[in-house]
Amino acid sequence: MPDDFATPLELRIDSLIARCRGAGRPATRREVEDLYTEGCAEALGAEARCAQIDKKLGAADRTPDLAAERAALQGRLTTLRAQLRHLRAAVDWAEEEHDLDDLLRLD
Repeated sequence: MPDDFATPLELRIDSLIARCRGAGRPATRREVEDLYTEGCAEALGAEARCAQIDKKLGAADRTPDLAAERAALQGRLTTLRAQLRHLRAAVDWAEEEHDLDDLLRLD
């Protein structure tokens, strides 16, 4: 799957998972690892923004906009973390399969 940074990460992850579950072309290890890495970076960015908002909410400048942004980020993080768990499992599975293939090639 080519990089498509215009498409939200969650949609690209869903698309990759659907393609692998269907009769389509299986994902390469690199595709899965790239999406996993990108997802982790995005999750860290969202967590950092949540921490910034928490500091502001703890200060005197509480605004409904900040609280709404924090709630939206938290919802996105929940979804993203669930998808990342699937991708991590795929990476682990690929590593196990790769190791098994090497083991079976006892030349």
